[in-house]
Formats: sequence, structure tokens, C-alpha cells
Amino acid sequence: MGTCSYGWNDELRTGNDILDIQHKELMTKITYLMAEIENENTKAMSEAISYLTDYIFDHFTLEESLMLKTNYPDFERHRDEHSHYVKYIFRLRQKMLITPDLIDEVSRELACWFSEHILKTDIKMAEHLRKFIQCA
Repeated sequence: MGTCSYGWNDELRTGNDILDIQHKELMTKITYLMAEIENENTKAMSEAISYLTDYIFDHFTLEESLMLKTNYPDFERHRDEHSHYVKYIFRLRQKMLITPDLIDEVSRELACWFSEHILKTDIKMAEHLRKFIQCA
């Protein structure tokens, strides 16, 4: 993955206000998790991962609902990316119980994946949603 963003920036905007608000919240929490891993704060790490797990599930459910409502042509591939990420966050939760030394993995797998997903996949979906909203 070539483009990693640690935290929110304008390049990650999709143009869909709801998605952008949720993406910003996710990136903020991922950055917070990375800081707590560096601080070796196991309790805060556990709380952040629990929060991310719940928030990500709600966020992906919203995105998938919007894609289905608008007959998004790339729905299956986009949903598959979400499934991969959900599995990863659950594995991360399990690993954290075994080894708190996760900062490299979190930065590579969590922050990089999410920023690339927004840049390559969610922006494309948001463009589709804008066309649908203009036609409605």
C-alpha cells in the first residue's frame, strides 16, 4: 500500500457529508489507538479496539445499505473489502490480548488500509451516490 494517511486530511473527503464525518471519526480513533499502543496503555488500547469494532460495523452497514439502495455496480467487491477489514479488527483484538507490541502492524494494516479504502473505493462509491441523488 503506497498511500498511507495517519489521521484525517482533505484528500480523504468523499464529498458525502455523512461518510466524511464517519471516516473522520474512524481515522481519529485509529490515530488515538496508535498513540495508546506507543504509550503501552493496554486498557485504552482495549477500549479503542472495542469502539472501532462497533463503529466500523455501523459504518459499513450504512455504506452497504446506500450501495444497495442505489444499485452500486461494484457492491460485491466493496463489501468484500469491508469483510476483510472486519475480520482483521477481530484478529487484532485477539492479538492484543497476547502481545501489546502492535504499533507497526496497526500503522500498516489499520491506518494504511483504511486510508487507501477511502481513497480508492469510498470516493468511487460517493461519486455514484452523487449521480443517484441528482437523478432522484
